[in-house]
Amino acid sequence: MSAQHGASAASWTGISVILVGAFLGGFAVVLARPWLFAVAVGIAVLGVVAGKVMSVLGFGAAPGYHRPVDEATRDTWAAQRPVPPDKDV
Repeated sequence: MSAQHGASAASWTGISVILVGAFLGGFAVVLARPWLFAVAVGIAVLGVVAGKVMSVLGFGAAPGYHRPVDEATRDTWAAQRPVPPDKDV
């Protein structure tokens, strides 16, 4: 697994903009302002688009970050995982 754990400029930007939209949406609900809520939803959608565009431009996680795990590695991980005492394997 990569050391970056998916932390990239694209993910930080996308999530930050989405959070701004979410907070603004919550504020709009409290104030009962439907137009402000619509603006907040638009901001959240722009956050998704910004994150994807930045990822396509090369600011996302490195290629191969999410790669399939072969069966031998998966079985090794499963064997190392402790089994709770009340569960039978």
